[in-house]
Amino acid sequence: KQTEVLKNLYNDSMDHIEKATFSFPVLKIVVLSVLFGFAAGMVGGLIVNTYFISRKDMDLPQYFTVKEERTKEKKKEKTPNRQLIETLIPSVVSIYEKKVPGGSIESQFYLPQDLKGGGVILTNDGWIITSELLIEGGSKEYVVVTHEKKVYPVLKVILDSACQIAFLKIEAENLLAVNLGGNENLDFNEAVLAMSSGGTMVATNIENLSYQKAEKFSDLIISSEKFYKFILIKNNLPLFFQGSPLFDLKGSLQGIILSPSNEDEEVRLVMPLDYFKTSITSVLKYGTLKRPTLGVNYIDLAGPLTQAQGEVGQEGSMGALVYGMNKIPAVLPKSPAQKNGIKKGDIILEVEGVEVNHKNSLTEFVQEYRAGDKINLLILRDGEELQTLVELE
Repeated sequence: KQTEVLKNLYNDSMDHIEKATFSFPVLKIVVLSVLFGFAAGMVGGLIVNTYFISRKDMDLPQYFTVKEERTKEKKKEKTPNRQLIETLIPSVVSIYEKKVPGGSIESQFYLPQDLKGGGVILTNDGWIITSELLIEGGSKEYVVVTHEKKVYPVLKVILDSACQIAFLKIEAENLLAVNLGGNENLDFNEAVLAMSSGGTMVATNIENLSYQKAEKFSDLIISSEKFYKFILIKNNLPLFFQGSPLFDLKGSLQGIILSPSNEDEEVRLVMPLDYFKTSITSVLKYGTLKRPTLGVNYIDLAGPLTQAQGEVGQEGSMGALVYGMNKIPAVLPKSPAQKNGIKKGDIILEVEGVEVNHKNSLTEFVQEYRAGDKINLLILRDGEELQTLVELE
């Protein structure tokens, strides 16, 4: 029995030894596979690092970076900078009709519904520019309210009817004055900012740089003492924007938003700064303003609205046709034009040897001078050219 037991134990042991011997090659294969796989990974990594990742001529990441930077630049150009807007807000003021002293307490407050419109600070000692129609020709008393909610009575009003704007003087100091721009750098569809009092801002675009109203034929008859070409913006603004400034994206003043002439007219017309720069100089230097007078009404033959057909306006025409109708006289009585024999039907071709054309209207020429200046005019009358010297008043 003992012998049989020993045999069985021996046989069991031999079985285990055989099984172990049989599984050893499998284990060896697994270990070798892992080692070779690890080695292959290491070699592959070295190759990728050496020949691909460290190569400087790969342009795919650079392309996306450049594209992203250009996208940011475009967004920056089209989106007004918040810091710029915050800088401009203190230069814009609110204009109210002055409250009558006395009465109830609530009647002494200047409420939003009392707002006439806006204006812009021209000098730090209190000169303000706004729309002439907003203050109704200066027939009433007004106050100016600054961004800091300080109320200043208007002490002096100077009207520039040629530009439909007004200069207001308040007694103040250390105000934030606006930076003056220049319309020569403006372009069609350029982005601009309309800024009203209280910080309300509308980003819009320029639709027309030389817009002329022409709802009826009489609109084509122009005064030599009144500018008629405007900047037209795309957005129709709320009425409280009248008198407020129009800025370019550099923060420079480009014009004053005009008041509508009637209830149906949109608030889209802007008086270009270049038309009243000379007025600014006169007001700041002398405290007064006198525009030169020639005294004619005319049709701009070189204007886009008269480049039609017929004898009045033809393509390539130039000059100013002295003309009037109904209650609009061609030549004003006792004016320099009448004193020098200018008549209805005359065509003024040149001022001081420079053509009156689509770039330079007669009004623009005349308003470059001062009262008392003498100018040479070349006139076409009945097919003949003649020269005349006119002293502006």
